[in-house]
Amino acid sequence: MDFQTQHCLFKSIKNRSGHPVDLMGAEPLNDGMEANQESLFFSVHVISSEELIGFISLQLMSDYMSYEMALQLFNQNIEDPVIIEIFDEVIAFAFDMLKTPCIKTKVSSLNVGMVNLLHQVGFKLEEKFEHQGEVISLYLIKNHTLIQSTQMRQPSVVTAQILAFAKERSNIRAIAQSGLRLDRNAPIDLMRDYHFDLFILDKEIESYKMNQDWIQQFGETVITRMTDLAESSYLFQIQYQDGVRLDLQFVCLSHYLKTIYSDSLIKILLDKDGVIPPLDEPNDSSHYVEKPSYEQFYEVLNRLWWSQIEVAKAVYRDELPLAKGVYDGIMMPLIIELLSWKIGLQYGWAVDIGREGRWIKRFLSENIYSEFIHLYPKKGYLSIWEKLFCIGPFANKIALEISRELNYPYSEQEVQRVTKFLHRINSLPDNATDFNR
Repeated sequence: MDFQTQHCLFKSIKNRSGHPVDLMGAEPLNDGMEANQESLFFSVHVISSEELIGFISLQLMSDYMSYEMALQLFNQNIEDPVIIEIFDEVIAFAFDMLKTPCIKTKVSSLNVGMVNLLHQVGFKLEEKFEHQGEVISLYLIKNHTLIQSTQMRQPSVVTAQILAFAKERSNIRAIAQSGLRLDRNAPIDLMRDYHFDLFILDKEIESYKMNQDWIQQFGETVITRMTDLAESSYLFQIQYQDGVRLDLQFVCLSHYLKTIYSDSLIKILLDKDGVIPPLDEPNDSSHYVEKPSYEQFYEVLNRLWWSQIEVAKAVYRDELPLAKGVYDGIMMPLIIELLSWKIGLQYGWAVDIGREGRWIKRFLSENIYSEFIHLYPKKGYLSIWEKLFCIGPFANKIALEISRELNYPYSEQEVQRVTKFLHRINSLPDNATDFNR
């Protein structure tokens, strides 16, 4: 890719050595980083005479975003305005074409003339360090246009964009917002997603799946997922570069009542036809921990004790994926369910602990929470065995408390039998042929 300025022509070349040239009196920043297709090298020529006056390079750094710029000039008598012209053009190329957030360059601190030129084009001193007895200055220039464009949008802007999107399209008849951004009890942080339900004319429900160009209207994407939820709805989950994540559920208009009454955390933003009845203020009541029946209580404990044996057998067979899968995927969620009931009792069954129990730390004592997090194995079979022998007593303690409060019958005999059986498995030698040895 060749380009030019008023006085200079830049010709794309390949570095014969495969490594950045030593430019500006300082070694490249990426010591040890191999050259790659994102390392760009240009010869610089005077347009009027076609004289080769030097080389300039842009090398992708180890963060795979920033570039290091280096300049080598053969003629020390080149006027400063020409050098500034070279810098300006290469910086513009890197910002506009490569979309890099910043450019770095190194120069000997004794090279006062080059330091002054870097300041003139906008570079700022980042740090100084000593290298092989010489003081080196590291300079940086930021792509403020790119940085500004990727600043996270404010909630009011996101909502306005969604409303404008809906108002422009006649097949979108209503919009509701739901999710954590309406939950006054949820933590406030920049990771909160935006969830909107868009009610579409039934006959056109598939249109937003068939043509997905609309996604880019809300910004530059990182990744997109589309999930069919039912015959009447589907969900687009879209992560944008500025940090905003949109969860857009497209629902057949004929199913709007089922949708709006399925969640207490919901607010109507737009109703073009005026058919949606008034709703209560958004609240988290539909997410409260539910009091378990005795059958549910017993089933959780029974499955927990059973799963302990499944994990022990997988460990004995050297089946780590199965052991970890059952422990992390079945047993720990059961522990979280027990803890949710403990918390529900404390708060009169009017408490939301979040999806997958994400907020239980807020509601548990420091000691109980510390015991809980130490139930997660670190790595290897020894850790799994250690945690298997901890999880039983912990669950038993929580179960006793719940059973007393709910007046449910509970016997410790089952967990005791399982614990003894685990010890028997743990004591078996490899390739045992007799379970009782």
